Amino acid sequence: MFTAGAGRPKTILLADDENMVREIVKMLLESRGYTVISAADGNDAVNKFYKHKDHIDMLLFDVTMPGKNGRDAYKTIKETKPDIKVLLMSGYTKDIVSNKDLREKGVYFLQKPVSPDVLFGKIDEILEA
Repeated sequence: MFTAGAGRPKTILLADDENMVREIVKMLLESRGYTVISAADGNDAVNKFYKHKDHIDMLLFDVTMPGKNGRDAYKTIKETKPDIKVLLMSGYTKDIVSNKDLREKGVYFLQKPVSPDVLFGKIDEILEA
């Protein structure tokens, strides 16, 4: 588990429109010591980001959500905090973008379903970057 300055646990803003998925991921992350702020969709995520922006270290967003999708929510947030770290996830193959595109934009991607070990490994990689 990573901590930000002064020993503060890293805070992850989690957005997924599937309640059960969101709750399971939240419990997994909290069991690893992360502070998690949950959002039901992209609009909710943007609103919660602005409320807690000084404490959020990373975004973990589902790509496909009603209203504002994960990519659009990330783009909105990035305007305020350009160095924000992000991991996008999706269960839909059509949402996958090329590895080159991901590296150039600093966006990471995981295909769902994903095991906890793979998820934690990717989060650790992103936070270390």
